[in-house]
Amino acid sequence: MNYNDNFEDRVASFDVADIECESFLEKNKVEYMRYGFDQHNDRIKSEQWFKLPKIIRNKPDFIVFQSKAIFLEVKGCKDILRLKIADIDSYEFYKNIMPLTFFLYSTTFSEHKLVPYNHLKVLTTIAPMGRYKDNGKEYFKIDWGAID
Repeated sequence: MNYNDNFEDRVASFDVADIECESFLEKNKVEYMRYGFDQHNDRIKSEQWFKLPKIIRNKPDFIVFQSKAIFLEVKGCKDILRLKIADIDSYEFYKNIMPLTFFLYSTTFSEHKLVPYNHLKVLTTIAPMGRYKDNGKEYFKIDWGAID
């Protein structure tokens, strides 16, 4: 899967970041439940997907239970995390319900990072911008090495 693939190909692709996240949670005996859309099982078509309100499409992937419940959003990348500007308002919405953390996985470095949303938001203030070729949406280009 890569950011240049079309919607159907991205949905049908094997999602390494989700697998890595679930493996991490299970290995560390962290209780969780899938919360967001599991597009890989539903095989939702793009014409159906885009009929849903964006706030519903952008539900975080998991709810994680530790001393308190938190949302966990999973993102995969190679060496650059692409964080869509259009999704920021959804992240703001969900972080006001429960804390929001990101599980980021780099296939280039074969490593993950757990990062609170507020930390990623700070990185967007210094990140250069990019634009997807297929839909023209802008995104923040966050270098993997800049993410702690």
